[in-house]
Amino acid sequence: MAECPITWQHRHVKGHQDNSYGPLDRWATLNVICDFWAKERWEEMLDDPVQWRINKEPWPLWIGDRKICLNLREAVTNQVLGLPCKAYWSKKRLRADTVSQVDWDGLQKAKKAASRNRQHWVAKHTSGFCATGKTMLQRKEWETAACPRCKEPIEDAEHIIRCPQPEATIVWIKALTLLEQWMVKQKTARQIITAILTGLQAWRSGTPALHSEYTLPGLQATVDRQDAIGWRGLLDSFPALGWAEVQHRHFLWSGSRRSGQRWLSAIIRKLWDVCWDLWDHRNNVLHKSDSSLASVLLHQHIRRELQLGSARLSNDAKIVFRQGRTILTANPDMGRAWLKRIRAARNFSTRSRQGNAGGRKLMHR
Repeated sequence: MAECPITWQHRHVKGHQDNSYGPLDRWATLNVICDFWAKERWEEMLDDPVQWRINKEPWPLWIGDRKICLNLREAVTNQVLGLPCKAYWSKKRLRADTVSQVDWDGLQKAKKAASRNRQHWVAKHTSGFCATGKTMLQRKEWETAACPRCKEPIEDAEHIIRCPQPEATIVWIKALTLLEQWMVKQKTARQIITAILTGLQAWRSGTPALHSEYTLPGLQATVDRQDAIGWRGLLDSFPALGWAEVQHRHFLWSGSRRSGQRWLSAIIRKLWDVCWDLWDHRNNVLHKSDSSLASVLLHQHIRRELQLGSARLSNDAKIVFRQGRTILTANPDMGRAWLKRIRAARNFSTRSRQGNAGGRKLMHR
């Protein structure tokens, strides 16, 4: 318009005047005709969509046959990292034929709405890098991979949720009860509530999910897709395609103006809360009792250092070492600080001896 030799003057015309009674003036008539032509053109574009170039636009960005018109950074990031990410999960947790059945858009919305701390924890928990017994053994920080609650030989991320210890089961039941109450409050379809709770309970107990025949349109296919992905996937980060659509139709049927996508984003975050409750309970058992596994391991490490003695430690480290066995009855934080100090002094002594030995060998030659 700025480059056009014609001078334009704007005039506001109230829309949809053809919906009211009475004669229309010339401006209203032209507006109705223009609106009619625009709708005809829109219907043609829906049948055969074409991404047109805009006059004098800079570099247009295309991904496949789709022109990217907004959120360029997000679109490029998803395109560059999306395929490697899906390939990673197809090897680690998902079958190759189920990767396309995951609602990745719903998962992305849930992660954006979550806090930064929760995003980090979910990424570590889902990929198996949380400080479970298995991970701590691999890092050589623990001498065992056993579960601090039920003493299972190997504690991994899945065992955190499925731990059969009675207190852990109580935490699970309470978390699912709160989840059910939240779904009812959010006007979730009753059949969806039944399907989710049935699938999660069956997965945790290790039994087949005995679903009834769901009559809600699209729900049975969604449940089948989630069965193929796995119900642990729904708990972690892999909801099946269809949950948002089925719930959105239920909202429309009930006269609600809520969005199925918003509902899916919220319920994914609620399911993360269920996993977090069990993780938090496990950490309380591990750290917040005198007989906890962390306390036992700490005392074992302190006793080992006491047995090694202080002969080759520096003088300032020997002063700390004089506490002797009284450190075993001290506050756990003080015990960890003592252990860290003695280990650092011992490592320094070892490096010094190795360095001196090299110097003596050189001078001897």
